[in-house]
Amino acid sequence: MIFQQLQRQRFLKRFPGPYDYRRSSDGVDETFNVNCMNNGRYIISTYFWDAEQLREMITNVVTSALNRMAGWHDLVPHSFSVHFEEFQQLYPGPYSVRHDCCPGRGEFEDVYCTTTNESVIQSYGTDGETRLIAKHIAAALNQLPEHEFV
Repeated sequence: MIFQQLQRQRFLKRFPGPYDYRRSSDGVDETFNVNCMNNGRYIISTYFWDAEQLREMITNVVTSALNRMAGWHDLVPHSFSVHFEEFQQLYPGPYSVRHDCCPGRGEFEDVYCTTTNESVIQSYGTDGETRLIAKHIAAALNQLPEHEFV
């Protein structure tokens, strides 16, 4: 419990929020990027090709979960309820983190649903911040109270 609080403090020190997401590109692929509005820092992306609506739904839920966990409840969009219901059907939780590697993009921390073993979003890189981001996102998703929205 104390370790989780320290991780949360470390995350919020680097990314104090509030958070938003925008459609973007990494130069090759289309993405939805989650950013910290306070300092403009990039947090995480999700790539898409033909699954734009699915990836935007995931990004909306991740961004909303981060805002709720940091106390920015007023910035959770109205579309969150519908997206969260869809998200719960695909990824019912709980959520955890595992290390993996993609031949094209390299090592990453995978936030995944332990019930379905399906990947939700990946944080690419090999540094401690990459793992911190993934762990914080998993914790934020695990704190979403499903009965409040569905």
